[in-house]
Amino acid sequence: MASGFHVLYTIPLWLGGLASSEHPHRLVHMTFQVYANKAISTTPYTWSDNSRLYQPIIVIVGTCSNRQTLSSGFQYSTEWVAHAGRFSSCGTVGISADLFLRGKLLPIVSEINAATTIIPNFSGIKQSQWNLALTTWSEHRDRKDEPPPPPSAVDGSPDEPLKFLWKHHDKLNYEHTSPSQHIADGVYTVTCDTENSLEIPTIYKQGTMAIDLRGKVTLQLDVHLDNHGLPSDWSSKASVEWTASIVVHSEAAGLVVNVSSSPPMFKSLEYTTGTGDHPTLDPEDLLRAVFPPTVDVSDANIEFSRFARVWQSCYPGSSAFTLCNPVFNAKGDLLFELQPYADPTSPTDPDAPPPTFAFSKMPGGRRDPFGVRRGTNRPHRTASRQTGERRPSPARPYEDTHRAGRAGASTPEPHANGAMRPRDSSRFSMSSRSMSPSVPSGTRAPVPRPVVTTTMPASRSQWNITASEEMTPTKAYSTQSSESAYS
Repeated sequence: MASGFHVLYTIPLWLGGLASSEHPHRLVHMTFQVYANKAISTTPYTWSDNSRLYQPIIVIVGTCSNRQTLSSGFQYSTEWVAHAGRFSSCGTVGISADLFLRGKLLPIVSEINAATTIIPNFSGIKQSQWNLALTTWSEHRDRKDEPPPPPSAVDGSPDEPLKFLWKHHDKLNYEHTSPSQHIADGVYTVTCDTENSLEIPTIYKQGTMAIDLRGKVTLQLDVHLDNHGLPSDWSSKASVEWTASIVVHSEAAGLVVNVSSSPPMFKSLEYTTGTGDHPTLDPEDLLRAVFPPTVDVSDANIEFSRFARVWQSCYPGSSAFTLCNPVFNAKGDLLFELQPYADPTSPTDPDAPPPTFAFSKMPGGRRDPFGVRRGTNRPHRTASRQTGERRPSPARPYEDTHRAGRAGASTPEPHANGAMRPRDSSRFSMSSRSMSPSVPSGTRAPVPRPVVTTTMPASRSQWNITASEEMTPTKAYSTQSSESAYS
């Protein structure tokens, strides 16, 4: 402090060798640096010299699960916008591509590729019948214990989506020459191609991120026969296509994850025949017998649903946050924005009061506890000038009696001075004599005000307003909270 420095922010660290399984998101190491496009010295800095896009920020780098901090700081690459327009960001959460994209999402895509990659088993021809059977990678006896490699990234411009491609090609040739009449001489070929793709958008679109998966399997059967010098060609081809999507949408209460998979679409592409006898098979029937009825993307739903929760900060007393506005950058890092948690059980009735208690002003600078509740019977003075009563105020002495009630809830009754005054049948009433019984007649006294007590239960939002003779308002709140961790 004596050197001109001040404490801007404090972050507690969890020490003592805490196990990562018990406290996976507790900070154990921390450092910070000034992130700017030019060097920042200890000399006085004028904040208005740079625009909002180029203002320096302080980056706090923390690690958890007993990981060590970075040996060197961040290199300047682009601007981090902390104040966009009229609003301030509560923070940004970044998950590296190694941790989520390559560590979680691509292995799930590899499992999908294993379930949709078709492999032929061809053992030749017997009595003019093909010994052909199809299976998937995940069911193949020699490959099911070894998942396929992850899909390969496709190079593209930074403005294009991230693309990953998986291709698998199997081609089996069986050539037969024999004097036997059971099998015609010739070449029998089975070709099976599987091509799956994954597209991840890198452009933010109104708080929704849609990831597309699609695939296509093509099966082709070819025969080239040499029947005593008379060639004969025969071929048949069929395909199956499928699509699936993972949609992560931002709402006030947090993220909503929806996954969907369309039924596979089978199609016969080609069927040609030549002269002479030849074996016949329907490749579409072969594909229908082995291809899964739906592509299972539930594992991707589980991974993305980990972010659709309420997140507590690393130290007690802080507010709860949810993640919103998901997007991947060009390097494959998953980014979220932090927003304060909004209870989904809050009232949606336009006549319901807001969650933060506010008062509207009455004449004279006082606060009207009923001014913000639209649709509520507002208490008003039942007396009028014709009745002989006057509205009490700090500038005028108290009259005989002052009452407040609902409109239409009173009937006239004789007053002591001969005038008519309204009979108050309201449940909400105030009496100057009961509020200050020791105030003598003709003495100025403050205007009594009702006490407003607000309660908000955790399970439902309900406002109860009562009046008492205390002069100090009290508030009682009860909220729900939840805690989750992603490691």
